[in-house]
Parts: sequence; structure tokens; C-alpha cells
Amino acid sequence: MTMSVAETGRGRSASRKAIGASHLQVVRQFLADRASSGLAGGATGLVIGWVFTMVANARGNDAGTPSPGDGAAGPGLGALQR
Repeated sequence: MTMSVAETGRGRSASRKAIGASHLQVVRQFLADRASSGLAGGATGLVIGWVFTMVANARGNDAGTPSPGDGAAGPGLGALQR
């Protein structure tokens, strides 16, 4: 799999150079492609994590678990800060 991806990348850079792109332009486009893929993946991960957190919090509150500071589970940190 890695070899096929590497060969595809070589073919793309070769075709870009064949139509007149300089080495710097090819490297710049390669880095832009990788950076945009990384940012898109990171943003997707943040959104999925946020959604799972919201769902888990909603399920926890619906189940009757005590929220921090409501006194149901003891004095909490509020008593220590006074």
C-alpha cells in the first residue's frame, strides 16, 4: 500500500514537472496538500470529540448522576476553597 501511494505521488510530481512546474512549485503544492489534509482531519476530530462529549454529558445528566457541586456527592471542592 505504501509503495503504491509513493508511486502515485511520483507520477503526480512528474506530470506537474512535465507541464512546466518548477521543483519549488511542486514542493509548495505537496506541502499545501498535506497541510490542508491535516487541518481537515484535525477539525473533523475536534467536531467528533465535541459531539461525543455532548452526548455523553446528556446521557449522564438524564441518568440521574450528580453534577459537580450540587451537594449530592459530598461537599466537593467548594468546602475546601472557603
